[in-house]
Amino acid sequence: MHCAACASSVERVTKKLPFVDSAQVNLLTEKLTVRGEQIDDEQIVAAVERIGFTAAPYQAEMRKTAAAQKKNEQKEQLRRLILSLIFAVPLIVLAMGPMVFHMPLPAWLPMHSLRYALVQLALTVPILVIGRGFFIRGFKALFSGGASMDTLIAVGVGTAVIYSLYETVRYACGHTHGMLYYESAGMILTLVTLGKYFESLCMTRTTRAIEELEALKPETATVIGKDGVEKSIPTAELLRKDRVLVRPGERLPADGTLVSAHASINESMLTGESLPVEKATGDPVACGSIAEGAAFVFEVTATDEDTGLGQMIRMVEEAQNEKAPIARLADRISRWFVPAIIGIALAGAIVWLIVTKDVEKAVRVAVSVLVIACPCAMGLATPTAIMVGTGQAAKYGILFKSGAALEALNGVSALAFDKTGTVTEGKPVVTEIRPVGKDEDEFLTLFASAEQQSEHVLARAVLNAAKERDLPLLPCESYTAVSGLGARAVVGGRSLAFGNRAFVESNGAEVGTPPETDASILYLAEGKTLLGYVLVSDTLRPDSKELFSELHRMHKKTVLLSGDRKATAERIGAALGADEILSEMLPDEKLKAIDRLKADGNTVAMVGDGVNDAPALAKADLGFAVSDGTDVAVESADVILTGGRVLKIVDAFRVSKETIRVIRQNLFWALFYNLICVPFALSSLIEPWMGALAMSFSSVTVVGNALRLRHVLKKGEKTQK
Repeated sequence: MHCAACASSVERVTKKLPFVDSAQVNLLTEKLTVRGEQIDDEQIVAAVERIGFTAAPYQAEMRKTAAAQKKNEQKEQLRRLILSLIFAVPLIVLAMGPMVFHMPLPAWLPMHSLRYALVQLALTVPILVIGRGFFIRGFKALFSGGASMDTLIAVGVGTAVIYSLYETVRYACGHTHGMLYYESAGMILTLVTLGKYFESLCMTRTTRAIEELEALKPETATVIGKDGVEKSIPTAELLRKDRVLVRPGERLPADGTLVSAHASINESMLTGESLPVEKATGDPVACGSIAEGAAFVFEVTATDEDTGLGQMIRMVEEAQNEKAPIARLADRISRWFVPAIIGIALAGAIVWLIVTKDVEKAVRVAVSVLVIACPCAMGLATPTAIMVGTGQAAKYGILFKSGAALEALNGVSALAFDKTGTVTEGKPVVTEIRPVGKDEDEFLTLFASAEQQSEHVLARAVLNAAKERDLPLLPCESYTAVSGLGARAVVGGRSLAFGNRAFVESNGAEVGTPPETDASILYLAEGKTLLGYVLVSDTLRPDSKELFSELHRMHKKTVLLSGDRKATAERIGAALGADEILSEMLPDEKLKAIDRLKADGNTVAMVGDGVNDAPALAKADLGFAVSDGTDVAVESADVILTGGRVLKIVDAFRVSKETIRVIRQNLFWALFYNLICVPFALSSLIEPWMGALAMSFSSVTVVGNALRLRHVLKKGEKTQK
């Protein structure tokens, strides 16, 4: 397919099939997405082939061969271009040299002679054979009730050749004053082939994002068998439960859980986090990340399409295949554009023929209009920008699920945020240590030693605090938990009670007046003696404050939606600088809050963790899900931020804004190019070969403009660090 009209023709014939509810073609990825019941692949393929194209049911492995196929196609295009030039250059010199540069012709080849016409014909025929695909596809589409760029080329070139053949016959009959358009036909096909080749080179760069993601998965993996023997196998043959050895500098071939005691892994290509992540036994590891430090072993839990990397690639592909609403403008225009241009060319030729009685000029006008109006640029205007924009965003851990999401984000005026796990870390940490008459380290060592057998999330916070200070734990001789209250333990012969205030007081200790705080307080007592307490609370993500500051600079309204009590929500909201803080909210109340924001005239985006916020994410105009590098399949969200970096929302806005701006520029160029050039062609001010050159230039310009989006986030690297 070469233009929006080509894609529209494929959509049109597919939609006519009785079992098809909807059909959508992506010109760049060359994919036809069909929805309906009892889909019949054979009928779809037959319908597409009737209008001059080929099709096959899509399979995941096709993605791996697509790049190689494109390279082969480019080589074939280059071969056709070189062969066309071999014949076109002498044809142009022969036809244009005497008229433009006053070049003398050989004595045996006088102008306006049969021999002169036959030599031009001999040079033109090979070019026609090389470019026969334009005629096959163009007339096949026309006779099937559709029309495309190929149709305009075929009709235009065919008209020029047929008229020239007519004049050649007249030369054979003794006529000596006819005009030949063999050089126009040859130049048009050669210039269009040249434009298509350069366009293809540019288009290859638009698909580079998916290729770069694909390259993150290694070709082979080192599997450790049950007998302990290492064996190298293709990554595609990995199975769940396989144990894989990864050496320093190697990429992980699958998702899994760490078997070794420790690993240092660089997940920057998945999460955007540049520093290596330290992993312990049982921690998840992600396909595509790089081993640093010592070698390690992990057990495979997901392979190929099921890995986090596979999900990312699939989401990027789906986003690039899904049309943005702005693309419908080009679709609507393409339905009538080609038939209208054919009608305009025919009408222009008739008018010139009536007014001037000059058949030659009428033919030249018709051919110029047909060639210059090819809607290639229009078909490329939207998909190129979406492909580059979504691909660039994916490299930074921002996954748009559709082109519609990319466009919708540009209009968002208010953002509602879940608190826990979104703007906060989602896990409690010790924020303050208050011992009674003891050194902090000594008190924390005793407290953590007592807690070391507990799995409670608050106990984990105390243990992590001790671990951060490299404090050695004492042996715990006994441990008894009291659900919901606390626990008792014996450490170094000392009987300790620890937990909430009520539990410690029930064991005889005097706590006194508790501090005023919204944090959780864990007390530690020995008999009736209070040894001290720690404050545990959820903390803000490192980039949350900067995110809210940037959003305010962008004039976006920010609302914090929290299920926590008022004091906690207001503390977090005040630290962030949220415009509105809503606390103690149940899930249905979050939905009502989003409805209220919409009623106030806002386009609302909801930002959550993608699990308990699913209803709110679905209710909002746009949903952001904050996810780690291995869990990207969040169904309710429209945009997924991997790596837990909420500041990527700012980058997502930047990508959306710039992509929509480029799409508008492309559509403006593509549409107004035709509106401006067609009248010049009708006025006989543009020769057919000029039209072919201008048409090719417009397509390359549109693709080149879209490629500027590859640098859109480099200006904002501050938000990635």
